[in-house]
Amino acid sequence: MEQFIIIFLVLIVSFYVSYPYFFRGKNNSLEATDHSTEILEKLVEQKDLYLSEIKDIEFDYGLGKLNEKDYQQLLKEYKLKAASVIEKIDNIKEDTDIKKVDEQIEKEILAFRKVNS
Repeated sequence: MEQFIIIFLVLIVSFYVSYPYFFRGKNNSLEATDHSTEILEKLVEQKDLYLSEIKDIEFDYGLGKLNEKDYQQLLKEYKLKAASVIEKIDNIKEDTDIKKVDEQIEKEILAFRKVNS
């Protein structure tokens, strides 16, 4: 009787451990898409923050709060950060099929270009 209980427990533990490997379904792909969407949302927020900082730097420079050297250094730093985030966003967009997010990002880029023109 003890052997039966031990074998039963081993089978239960084996099933529990091996379940994710053998029963992968559509739910895992949905989780990956949800995860990509969360990352994309965070990156868009980060991009917006960097673009806002660039506007603030330009505003402060226009008011005379920043000298030319600091202005150029900060502007270069935040433009590189924004470009890096935008590149990450583009890479995620290539890997996923999120059309609405793509359209929103394009609208934001166009709006940013109109403001800075």
